[in-house]
Amino acid sequence: MTSISNTRFVLLVIVMSVLTACNLPRFPSSTPSAPQEEEVETRSENEEETLLSNFLIEEFVAGFPTSWLSQPAWESTDLGIQATNDGQSLTIPGVWEDMTLFLTFRHTGEGAIEIYFHGDGSVGYIIALVNGELISYWEAAGTREVLKRNAFQLDDQWHAIAIGINRGTVIVRSDSHTLMKLFNADLSTRGDIRIVNQGPGTTEIDRLVIGPAGTDQGSAATPALPSPAVLDLSIFELSVEDSGELVVGITNGGPDPTLGHSFTLSINAAGTSSAIPQEAVQVTYRMEPEYVNAFYVNTGQYIDLSQDAFQVTIEISPLDFEDPDTSNNSFSQDFSNKDN
Repeated sequence: MTSISNTRFVLLVIVMSVLTACNLPRFPSSTPSAPQEEEVETRSENEEETLLSNFLIEEFVAGFPTSWLSQPAWESTDLGIQATNDGQSLTIPGVWEDMTLFLTFRHTGEGAIEIYFHGDGSVGYIIALVNGELISYWEAAGTREVLKRNAFQLDDQWHAIAIGINRGTVIVRSDSHTLMKLFNADLSTRGDIRIVNQGPGTTEIDRLVIGPAGTDQGSAATPALPSPAVLDLSIFELSVEDSGELVVGITNGGPDPTLGHSFTLSINAAGTSSAIPQEAVQVTYRMEPEYVNAFYVNTGQYIDLSQDAFQVTIEISPLDFEDPDTSNNSFSQDFSNKDN
C-alpha cells in the first residue's frame, strides 16, 4: 500500500508541475471563492486581447494609417477611403505571408480592382475583380500567368470578400460563397499587400482586416478554421477498358482520411485519330467512401480504339486538401491496338 500511495503522490506532483509550466488553471478546490471567479474572467479578457493583437483591423475613422503608402488619388471619405483614377495604388507594408485579407468594398463604373500579394510586383499572387470575372494570376519578373478564372459580378453594391493564403492554398470567398480554390505548394508569396484601382471607375473600401491564416471572418471573435487535410496521392496505373474508357489507379499515402475530399484529373490524350482530344479535359472526383490504400477512378473519358497508337497523360490537382509531394501526381503511358 505504501508503494501505491507513493506512486500516486509522484503522479500528482508531475501533473501539477505540467499545469504550472503550461500556465493552465489548477484543479479547483471543493469550495471555490469569489476571487477565483474574477481570475477566470480576467483570463478570458486576456485571451481576447491576445486574439485581437493577431488582427490588423482598419475602419478608416481617422483616415489612412501613417505607415501606409497611398498615391494621390486615394482619399478619405465619410464612408472610408476611395480611389478614382486609373492605376492608383494603396500599399500596406509588411512581411505578409500566410494570412487572410478581408475587404468590404464596392466598385462603380468601368475598370477593376487588383490585389497584389507582394506589393513590389516582382513575385506573387494577383487577385483581379473585374466586371463578370474573378481572375487569379501568378506574377514573376513582370510576367503574369493566369491560374484560374471564375464568374464574379462586380457591381455598385457593397461586397465582403475574403482572400486566404495558407501554405500554398489560396481560397477566395465573397458574400459567404466560395468563389475559387487553388493549391500549389511551389508558389509562395511574402511581402507587402497592394490594392490598385484599374480603369476609370471608383473603388471604395470601408473596412479592411488582415488576420491569421485560416480565419473565416473579419472579426477577432471568429475561431480559426482547421488546417486543410493532408493527402499524399499518387498515380500508379493507367488503363483502357474494352469500351475505350480511361481508368486511373491511385494510392493515398495519408496521413489524413480521404473521405469527402475532392480533386481534379487533367487528361490529355494524343493519337492518330481526330477523335482523341488534343487539349486537356478536366474531371472532378469526390472520394467516397473512404479509401485506405489503392482505388480506381473511371474517368468517363473514352479513347477511339480504332487508331494505331495513342499517348495519355493524366495529372491530379487537389481541390480541398494539401498534397505535400506533387512529383508523383502525373502519369503518362503509350498505348497501341495490340495492347487492347
